[in-house]
Amino acid sequence: MRRRRQAGTRRRLRRLQLRLTLAYTLVTLAGVSVLCWLVIRTDERSWRAAEFDEPTRHAAVSTSLICYTDRGIQLDGLHDDEATRGGHRLAVLVRPTRTDGAVSRRPDGRLDEVFVSGARTIAVVDASIAALARTVMDDDSTLRGKLPAGTATAYAVAQPFYHDETQDITGAVVVLGDPVLREAEHRCLTYAVLTGSALLTALAACTGHLLMGRAAPACTHGHGPAASRRDAGSSRVESGRPLS
Repeated sequence: MRRRRQAGTRRRLRRLQLRLTLAYTLVTLAGVSVLCWLVIRTDERSWRAAEFDEPTRHAAVSTSLICYTDRGIQLDGLHDDEATRGGHRLAVLVRPTRTDGAVSRRPDGRLDEVFVSGARTIAVVDASIAALARTVMDDDSTLRGKLPAGTATAYAVAQPFYHDETQDITGAVVVLGDPVLREAEHRCLTYAVLTGSALLTALAACTGHLLMGRAAPACTHGHGPAASRRDAGSSRVESGRPLS
């Protein structure tokens, strides 16, 4: 009878240990998941903002290097500047100008591409670049946007520039950032965070399970062999006690 009671107690403690381990693991997993989401989301926002910041800087520098003389548009400053080098792609598109410097518009709105530099691996079609340039020239504003680049997405910044004498908008600079490197770094960070979180959750679950398992024998200590011997000794003493 006593053995059956001991076995039942052990089974109940075993089930309690498993339930507590599961609850502890779920709480740990929930906390770690929230932290992972915050880290990954913050890094994603950071690199997306950086993808726009760098093309914006290149576009501003490039527009400042474009000037007009009696011979027309001058692009010599773009050839030797670091703004036109690197992993990004830069294009200068202009409206045709007459001999007097006035801007003429083609009926179809087509622009002339007078300068291209950078990585041609950014597979954005020329029509998308021209459409972005026409938009900033019509609105007279700097524009940030995303353009399809094959299976990826390119981060584009377009900024108009002006004729030195007439101050008319004559063209625009379009800079395309290559997101491949930063996306690869973001993926590596994501994998590292998720892997570390999984290992941390597993370690916490094992530690909690072992600690709860060590606490279980203390609960059953009163039902062990020593307790049986104490009960037997007590019975013998009581049986030998004289009656008053």
